[in-house]
Amino acid sequence: MNLNGMQPSIEDAMKQADNWGMPGTSPHYAVGWAWAGDTPFQWTKQVASHFGGTRNAMIVSWPDRIKDKGKLRSQFHHCIDLMPTLMEVVGITEPTEVNGYIQRPIEGTSFAYTFDKANADAPSHRQVQYFEMLGNRAIYSNGWMAACRHGHLPWETGTAGSGFDEDVSELYNINEDFSQGVDLAKKEPARLRELQDLFMAEAAKYNVLPLDDRFAERMDITLRPSFFAGRDTVTFYPGMMRLPEGSGPKLISAPFTMTTPVEIPKGGAEGVVFAIGGDAAGWSLFLWEGKPRFHYNFFNIRRYDLVGDKPLTPGKHKIELVFTPKSPKPGSPADVVMRVDGKQVAKGHIDVQIPQRCGTETLDVGMDCVSPVCPDYEEKGTFPFTGKIDSVTFAFGAHKAPTGMERLKLSTRMD
Repeated sequence: MNLNGMQPSIEDAMKQADNWGMPGTSPHYAVGWAWAGDTPFQWTKQVASHFGGTRNAMIVSWPDRIKDKGKLRSQFHHCIDLMPTLMEVVGITEPTEVNGYIQRPIEGTSFAYTFDKANADAPSHRQVQYFEMLGNRAIYSNGWMAACRHGHLPWETGTAGSGFDEDVSELYNINEDFSQGVDLAKKEPARLRELQDLFMAEAAKYNVLPLDDRFAERMDITLRPSFFAGRDTVTFYPGMMRLPEGSGPKLISAPFTMTTPVEIPKGGAEGVVFAIGGDAAGWSLFLWEGKPRFHYNFFNIRRYDLVGDKPLTPGKHKIELVFTPKSPKPGSPADVVMRVDGKQVAKGHIDVQIPQRCGTETLDVGMDCVSPVCPDYEEKGTFPFTGKIDSVTFAFGAHKAPTGMERLKLSTRMD
């Protein structure tokens, strides 16, 4: 729920205390532990302005080359320096052209020079590096760092920041202040201004701008470049499984009609026709005791079921599922209608939808991978469909879910 911008009350959370970590839950560890784990640095994951959100130790082992075993290096480097380092040590030259296409230069600086004992105290080859995430931003330059924490706390995913104009920048001498403990912004305003300007230059150079401080909205897959973006229809075929939700079409808090031609063998069939998500949240269309059944799992808090009136007879059939949100607002109620061969066999109402994403699971045709959307078929594993599926087609038509781009709130300020 948290990743969808929904924050349960402490009372609701404690009702699930005995189940935390069990199937059907997807908990984060406590804020206190996250913060303590980043000691002695300030802040935590997501806060790219401070080392608590960015800095980690690295261990390199290469017995044939590195003879200064167990020794420390303190040169400043970034994760983008890994690839240039590996290319240097294996002797690969960066290509400028591949198959006739000019390549952008690799962004990074090799730190292979630090492997030699003679360079243990050599100045860092990386002199400048920007950081930015959700509006939290910083710039490192030759031992100094301007840091600007922005907006909401990392665990408050349902709200954007307080406004870039209200942000306050800090200044640290990293060479003398490893953990960013002494803010020198008031003592050295000119240096701070210089670094703020440098951040803007680097941010423009590397396409960081405009800054975007939203969280839940950016979880919406319609805001991303996608193979499926803008399509009126999408068709999947048997064998398509484990497609990450974020790489597929928008099927959460969105209107669609799903059409699936199937063939039922003698003796009937069972199993999942199509599923998205899992035991923490998602929905699934499957045959249960021969009857078509739609199950909607709202974060394991509320569950909704539609079941056809009778089992499907042997032969070919067409199953349709019409999902109609009552409002384009994410999470709004929705109506669901199930048809078989053009005849309505079930209908229902969902009081509240998953707003943005089911979580970290997948889209699957003909089975439900990873974890089950519906606990009734948990003991059946992936619950593969025992009939034949011709295809699964989603029609979005003229009422496709809004991309949300009109809601985009952007800024280009550092200070």
